[in-house]
Amino acid sequence: MGSWRKLFSRRRRPPTIPAADLTAALDAFIGAETWEQSFAILIEHERVLVSDATLVALRARIAAGRAHPPMDDEEGEPSVALLEQHLALLEAVRATDLAAARQAFAERSFEADAAQDLAAFEAALTAHTREAVPLEWATIQYNLGNAYCDRLDGDRAENVERAIAAYDAALTVYTAQTLPVPWAMTQYNLGAAYSDRILGDRAENVERTIAAYELALTVYTPQAHPADWAATQNNLGNAYRARRRGGRAENLVGHTTNE
Repeated sequence: MGSWRKLFSRRRRPPTIPAADLTAALDAFIGAETWEQSFAILIEHERVLVSDATLVALRARIAAGRAHPPMDDEEGEPSVALLEQHLALLEAVRATDLAAARQAFAERSFEADAAQDLAAFEAALTAHTREAVPLEWATIQYNLGNAYCDRLDGDRAENVERAIAAYDAALTVYTAQTLPVPWAMTQYNLGAAYSDRILGDRAENVERTIAAYELALTVYTPQAHPADWAATQNNLGNAYRARRRGGRAENLVGHTTNE
């Protein structure tokens, strides 16, 4: 039906959008606190925000920002980089559809949230020391490891190294005897980090991946933690398939723990 309309409908002059509506919608779109809020505004005001007039206005603001950059202590106008991000998303909607835009917004929201989490965890480590509050410190280290694993900015190899270091730090407090579940969670994530590791010897990284997963399986049993047990067994199987040491037949069969 959509194709039929496109082929046989008459071309119509696009409606005129009041300048007040355009300005209000654009300001709300750019000024939203999160990308998800921006997307909600885009859905509500799609006709206005993807119009030629809006794109022209936004490009003009970008040009003005480049020509007259705001002072460091000047508030009000968003940065050129932020304006360019919003322009790119509007152009993506014009080129594709709202579904594609939602995916783009989700990715940007994830990047922003991960960056905020990383900053928060690193700041928390300055106020929480291992000596004063070991459990809180270990939990921050665990979350910091997750944040570095999820980080999209920066050098990927360095991010993985920092994640491994954070997990190792958490494991100086988490033990299988005192905190078995947090310990197993950290071992599982450490195994995943070694699986993703870029630096170091690949064969040794696989061995460390296997060791971490097998340690996690001493806590994750099919009776107590069936979903975690299954996920760990799956990843362990993948690690054995990638293993370069040992016999090929043995690695393909792999090892199962706590069945």
